[in-house]
Amino acid sequence: MSLKLANHLFTGPFDVLSHVVRKNHRLQLFAIVLKSGEPWAPSFDVIETGVANNSPLSDPEAVQRKAWSESCGGENCLYLLSPDLRAYPADERENVLQLILHEVQARS
Repeated sequence: MSLKLANHLFTGPFDVLSHVVRKNHRLQLFAIVLKSGEPWAPSFDVIETGVANNSPLSDPEAVQRKAWSESCGGENCLYLLSPDLRAYPADERENVLQLILHEVQARS
């Protein structure tokens, strides 16, 4: 199931403890999202967002992963967005990611 945050479609959920985003992979954004409520009327709360390639997701042993997993009650709660940044010069791509993150944080 994908999740739309600030008009951007994040894929997931993935297991936050085992999913690794390598630093040399295409730039991705992540959202740690807590799902609650009834199956027919769920609610979603964004716990944390960031650039996945420069985060605890690029380190399989990061302590933050366990804290995120506990916050989500052991459920899969990692969502990823891989925007197509080829149209932007390499030095502007990080700025584009930050703008998307700002939109997601402002609406959650």
